[in-house]
Amino acid sequence: MDNTFEDAFVYESDLITNSNRCFFTGHRRIGAQVSDKLLLRLKATVSYLLSKGVTEFHTGGAVGFDTFAAMMIIDLKRFHPEIRLILDLPFLNQSELWDDKNKRLYSFILEHADKTNYACNKVVKDAGEIKKFLLERNRMMADSCYYCVAYFSGARGGTDYTVSYAKKAGCEIINLYYDVSF
Repeated sequence: MDNTFEDAFVYESDLITNSNRCFFTGHRRIGAQVSDKLLLRLKATVSYLLSKGVTEFHTGGAVGFDTFAAMMIIDLKRFHPEIRLILDLPFLNQSELWDDKNKRLYSFILEHADKTNYACNKVVKDAGEIKKFLLERNRMMADSCYYCVAYFSGARGGTDYTVSYAKKAGCEIINLYYDVSF
């Protein structure tokens, strides 16, 4: 039996389902001189995505841009109760080595998330496993979303990997870095 038509139908329905999903990826360090501009640009981008029918926003829960994005979605939920914040986390103890301020922010975000997914549902201590599950978390987000909003300078690293993977996965990339850094 030939499954070509059926396979194409499943692909199209997956594409339609993913079109209401966006994920955020970006650098952990954001300079103080760009943070206000970045928040304004991020809010404008999320408003644009809302107008396109996006209602599900995924973030990896990391320090930096992920935190900016999660806090923005939590704030916007007051005016747009239809939107959902989904945390796609690498493992249970992601924040274990963070400072107290970032741990409090992380706890707040966890409390206000609509759903939490884990790439690995256990405590991870080994450096190799940590990297493995961070990358798996990033692939999980890219594979389930249509839009990728990035704060990406072009530097090699985790954000570079994630943006490249998202492009290959067919995500529409919106990079805010050049809008706020110059």
